[in-house]
Amino acid sequence: VLRRSTDGGRSFDHGVELPHAQFTGGKDLPGGGFYGSVDELLQLQSGRIVAAFMFMDPARSDPSTRRQHYSIACLLSDDGGRTWRRSSEITADTPRGAMEIQNAEIGPGRLFALFRTKAGCLYQTASADGGETWSASEPSPLTAPESMARMIRLQSGNLLVVYNNVSSTTQR
Repeated sequence: VLRRSTDGGRSFDHGVELPHAQFTGGKDLPGGGFYGSVDELLQLQSGRIVAAFMFMDPARSDPSTRRQHYSIACLLSDDGGRTWRRSSEITADTPRGAMEIQNAEIGPGRLFALFRTKAGCLYQTASADGGETWSASEPSPLTAPESMARMIRLQSGNLLVVYNNVSSTTQR
């Protein structure tokens, strides 16, 4: 649900529901709908809004075995959130896939991202076009169990990452 404020965040309208097909690229879970979450909102120097989210990918999941596999994409708006379009997908060929992404703008329109996997480390990807397309994801040097990280770009330009640095593929 997209809710807007016209008074600096003191109050919000009732909102409008964005169609889940816009998030999933038209992929429905068996029985309809989708399962996922918006992980981060970021406004780029250009004014573009990037809403990064993960969703259970029915093309990569198997409900009969309860195997869940997630993919990531972004909704992009260049008009203050009035209209949205979807980026390319970010995937990881790891158990459970790509989850809970964090983005930082490291130069005009250049994004760097870290996300959670079950591979014993955070994975990374980058975009050179403001989040429209993403490089193939790959393991980052940051070890982590299947736990989320948080990342922000500081005024100095450095990135600050908070994460669990114990490598594990068992969540222990």
